[in-house]
Amino acid sequence: MGGALAALDAGYQVREIQEAAYKHQMMVESGQKAIIGVNQFVTDNPPVSSSLRIDPAQTQAQIARLQEVRAKRDSNRAQKALKELDRVARSTENTVPALMEAAEAYCTIGEICDTFRAVFGEQGHTAAI
Repeated sequence: MGGALAALDAGYQVREIQEAAYKHQMMVESGQKAIIGVNQFVTDNPPVSSSLRIDPAQTQAQIARLQEVRAKRDSNRAQKALKELDRVARSTENTVPALMEAAEAYCTIGEICDTFRAVFGEQGHTAAI
């Protein structure tokens, strides 16, 4: 064919992609390829139409409990535990003892997760196409 540019000019790659997509769709429609919730294990139940609503009063009560825990805990111990968790996460050491110390120092799940995010970052999410 004369290389990649000649193949592009001749439309080879586009045809191959179209053919692969067509074959894939035919396999899905015939049941040869299983897509859960599309052609296999499909439910007759309607989709969820509403989501859980949290009472704003419960939200405020939880925020108040969190603020109380933070006010009563030993802040130096909590910061030291988070600093150690950060150090351990950056090493090859077992993180469980540092996690336990952070929990025992009343570090919040958010603080612990923030520490891990600072070390490892976040996994990106993409919408399904």
